[in-house]
Amino acid sequence: MTSRICDHRLVTAIRITLLAALVAFVPACEKTDDTQVLIEEAHDLSHHSKVELDHLEHRAKEIDRAYPHDGASGRLLGQAREKLSQLRAIETALDHVAAGGHEAQKPDGQAATDASAIAALVDDARGKLDEGMVEISGDLDSVEAAGDAARRDSLSQPAPSAISATPGADPTPAAPGE
Repeated sequence: MTSRICDHRLVTAIRITLLAALVAFVPACEKTDDTQVLIEEAHDLSHHSKVELDHLEHRAKEIDRAYPHDGASGRLLGQAREKLSQLRAIETALDHVAAGGHEAQKPDGQAATDASAIAALVDDARGKLDEGMVEISGDLDSVEAAGDAARRDSLSQPAPSAISATPGADPTPAAPGE
């Protein structure tokens, strides 16, 4: 019977030792500071968005030169330019974080330097940039489509000089079979 008591005490001692080791180990397993990883993510997102925004800005300038932009097309081109400037501001905020500013803007306007605030900024920026770029691209597509349609319409109509080229000719087309 004494061997059972000794076994019980040994098991209890082992359990206490394991528990003490786990308690000592748990603080070492705390969440690591992801700030540097998030700063790199902000840098990557800023770089990628800069390239995309430069492309969209170039495209808007080309469309501005190549197509008439009055009425609805002019409004869409204006909206695309306005959205571009908004997205550039987001890109600038990401640049600041990526450059080591380590400050993200909390919703209340206060600066925050912790990883969760930087993560929130990066996630929010990613969503706004993705959505905004799709919106800009759609607006530019619409302006191009309207410009192409206007060009096709102007090419399909005979030039006024072709109608009046024959003196005394009737400018109304003849009906088929006449």
